Amino acid sequence: MDDAKSALAEARRLEPRLTVKWITQLAPPVPNLFDGLRKAGLAEEAQAEPAHLSIVVLPFTNLSNDPNQDYFATASPRT
Repeated sequence: MDDAKSALAEARRLEPRLTVKWITQLAPPVPNLFDGLRKAGLAEEAQAEPAHLSIVVLPFTNLSNDPNQDYFATASPRT
């Protein structure tokens, strides 16, 4: 079983999309093959990638005629 797990780890390194679901779409139906891959630890489906967080900074324009409101647009407080 250790050899199967090692081979499976190498196959996943070469093809990250490798899952039981992916193989069943490409290979002929061989239930023993799929059961063996499951026993060796192959995931049924690909895991979702973690979300990439990002910050967006948008420029603002003071649309009022009030110069006291400019700090909203520049994001810097006046002292």
